[in-house]
Amino acid sequence: MTGTTEVVVIGGGYAGVMAVNLTRRSTVARLAPPQPNPNAPSQPPMNPGPSLLARPLTYVGAAIPVVLLVLLIAIASSGH
Repeated sequence: MTGTTEVVVIGGGYAGVMAVNLTRRSTVARLAPPQPNPNAPSQPPMNPGPSLLARPLTYVGAAIPVVLLVLLIAIASSGH
C-alpha cells in the first residue's frame, strides 16, 4: 500500500499508542486551518457545536459505569 505508514510500538498496548499519539500531536497542531478548494465550489467548515463538557449526554455516559460499579458493590456486599 502506498501512502501508509506502519507504526511499530515498543511495549505495545495503550501506553505505546499514547506515546505515538503524543509525538504526532505537535505535527497535527501545526496544520493550517481548513481552506476552501480554489478549483471547485466548496462550503465553509461546519460549526463544531458546543464543547464536549457542555453536552448533557457526556455526563450521562460517564455516570453509567459509576452506577454499574455501585450496583456490583451493593450486590457483592449483600451476601447472596
